[in-house]
Order: sequence, then C-alpha cells, then structure tokens
Amino acid sequence: MNPILRRIFGLYRHSRALSFLVERYREAKQLRLRPRETTDDAHLSGTWNFDNAVERRWQKHLLEVVATATRKERWDDVLEIGCSEGVFTAELAQLCTSVRACDISPIALERAKTRCAGCLNVHFDCLDAAVEDIRGQYDIVFVMDVLWFVVGRKQRLKIIPNAVQCIRDGGFLVFSDSRMPRFFRHP
Repeated sequence: MNPILRRIFGLYRHSRALSFLVERYREAKQLRLRPRETTDDAHLSGTWNFDNAVERRWQKHLLEVVATATRKERWDDVLEIGCSEGVFTAELAQLCTSVRACDISPIALERAKTRCAGCLNVHFDCLDAAVEDIRGQYDIVFVMDVLWFVVGRKQRLKIIPNAVQCIRDGGFLVFSDSRMPRFFRHP
C-alpha cells in the first residue's frame, strides 16, 4: 500500500469526523443501491432508536412550536413522511383528526402499526417518497430526519416538491434534519 494512503487510513481510524464521513459514504452507497433493504437492516439491527428521552424532548418541543405557529392545539389531516417505528406517529395521533404515516421500510411500518394499534385515526403506507408520488392533501406535512437518508441529487430534488405539493392552502411543512452524530451537533 502507498505510504501516503496508509497514513490517511491511519488518520481515518483515529478521527471521529473522518470515520463518520467514511461510514456515511458506505451507508450512502448502500442506500442508493438498495434503499428499502438498507433501511430494513437498520431497523433490524437497532441502529435507529427514536424511542429515548432526548428524542421525546425534541418531539415535545417540536409539537409545541407547531402548535404556536398554527395557533391550534389540534390539527385535522396530517402526513408524516418517514414515520420509522411510529414513536412520533403515536404522539401525532393524539393531536390530529387523521394521520397518514409513511415509510420506505416494511419492517419499520410493521413495528409502527404495533405501536399505534389503538390509534384508529392513523393509516400506514409503504412509500419511497423520493421516487413515488404522494397522494392526498394535508394541513401539515412532517418530514423529520429523512433527507439525511435520501441519497442522490435527483431523489432529493423529488422528495421536497413531492412533500410540498400535497400541502393544503394555508398548511405547513415541518422539516428537520438532526440525525447527524452528536460530535457534529454539539462541539
């Protein structure tokens, strides 16, 4: 191996930031080639955990901000793109007349259905919003921590207008993308 490459490789192994970038590249390659299978694998391995105190505080804060912005504490029709295993979906169900929760991962959707079994106002769909069109019109569309996992310029350029086109007049798009590693978010 080239001595320069060996040195760079050694740096990568000892740098959290470089390790993150290399791992992100590997993940991005898998997401581009096999998006549904890659997200299923992440759910099966427990890589993505949205059911913890930090996430719950963030979700509570976000719902308070949306309530202030909409000047309502209850909402009518809501779409959640990237519902994962339904942690946030269960919170939305208490505040909305109707929730359509979508995810690319069938495994995540099955877990979300189990979590929200008592929520009769929630409907689930397996949807790749970066490729497939979104049906319906909604008062609020939540796209939370999804774009980080959408790989490829063409897919990102599809998902955003896809989400926006289904918002009713006077409706809201709620977007966040905070899934970056803690050392990038909190220096």
